[in-house]
Amino acid sequence: MTKRCPTGPRRRALSLLLGLAAGGCLLDPGGPEYPRLGISVTDPDGTVSFSDCLTLPVLLGSRVDDEWLIADDVEVYLSATRERVTVRFVTSGQLLDEPLTVSADSLRRDYREEVLLDVPGGAQIQVLLSSTCGDDANEPQ
Repeated sequence: MTKRCPTGPRRRALSLLLGLAAGGCLLDPGGPEYPRLGISVTDPDGTVSFSDCLTLPVLLGSRVDDEWLIADDVEVYLSATRERVTVRFVTSGQLLDEPLTVSADSLRRDYREEVLLDVPGGAQIQVLLSSTCGDDANEPQ
């Protein structure tokens, strides 16, 4: 006895189901989320003047070093490995505060820390370090 392949409407329905199943796999890659450090700066007048995000590297031994100008004459230096990120705030070559070190485990949880920095000219800016980034609201849950 020979088996027949589905033809006609059954074959189209089977193809449609397989296509939808494969398409569902493409929408969400799955796997672990990468730890990210979000930094946003709020000026004395309450406006957010800077916002960016650093993703910690994944590979063992990898390192990401970056620097961002977050306010007039204020830079943040970031040095990240897969285990932690170190944050340094600098103005005119001088360290503004003690370096902060945040573990990747803290970033995988709900990390949030506010830092007040005295900047040149006597103003004070608020820097928010957190495990969420500005684009997190646009990502599917």
